[in-house]
Amino acid sequence: MEKIIAAVDRMKPFFEKVSNNPYLRAIRDGFVSCLPVILFSSLFILVACIPEIWDFKWDDYVSGLLWQAYGYSMGILSVLMVATIAKSLTDNFNHKLPKIEIGDRIIIHDAGAHGHAMGFQYNGKLRSAELLLRQDGSVEMIRRAETNADYFATLTGFAGAIMK
Repeated sequence: MEKIIAAVDRMKPFFEKVSNNPYLRAIRDGFVSCLPVILFSSLFILVACIPEIWDFKWDDYVSGLLWQAYGYSMGILSVLMVATIAKSLTDNFNHKLPKIEIGDRIIIHDAGAHGHAMGFQYNGKLRSAELLLRQDGSVEMIRRAETNADYFATLTGFAGAIMK
């Protein structure tokens, strides 16, 4: 027993490193969140298959419904797994970010094509201006901030618009 305890003590730094890995923690959280769904969906398999042990055969319609319910629960399981992993990763990395206040300036070094092109005006939120920080330290506005007029431009800003 002493040898086992000594081996575990030697491995403790490795175990701590693994347990503190945010990606592995997120995957663990995903699996743990799925356990209730796995237990629930396994009931459909048990009901569909166990009676065959005693030479009982479900009607094809009932059997189909049981397997369909199992399939749907597995679909729910996959969405739950992905959502939980994403939430766990987001929560972990958001805690490492500094708290921001209104008026603070935020620099995103490289957003690729996703800065403005993939921006979405959820709940009427207007997109911010985009600034380019040049190597010499100068800053150039490459896209102005949107205004309320921009938000309604598709309704009012062209001939034949719905609103004048």
